[in-house]
Amino acid sequence: MPYPQKHPLRSLTDLEERALSQIVKASSERVDRVRRAKAVLAVNAGEPFTAAAALSGFKSADSVSQLVERFNRASTRRALHCRRTRAQSHLHQPGATAHSGDPTECPKSRAGSKRHLVA
Repeated sequence: MPYPQKHPLRSLTDLEERALSQIVKASSERVDRVRRAKAVLAVNAGEPFTAAAALSGFKSADSVSQLVERFNRASTRRALHCRRTRAQSHLHQPGATAHSGDPTECPKSRAGSKRHLVA
């Protein structure tokens, strides 16, 4: 029998559960976001962290525990968000409006935009 969870998952809203299910089913979604969404949905279904880790492809239950703790603190989009890169850092400035308002969407990177080379 697993130990009691220090940070149990808060109850999900219908919108959050629907958004997580869409992320899991989407074939064009990033693999890391799908793994995180699977883990949160497994914990929400009553699975212990170890089983949720095995179902979603994480190596340890501690990873799922940290994800659940982050999910409890933040919104769905921020909890499943990929780590910010330098190319994306301009999108997180105050007043930036790079995303459509979808709570699960990651901001798009400008890494492929035109660049001027300085000699």
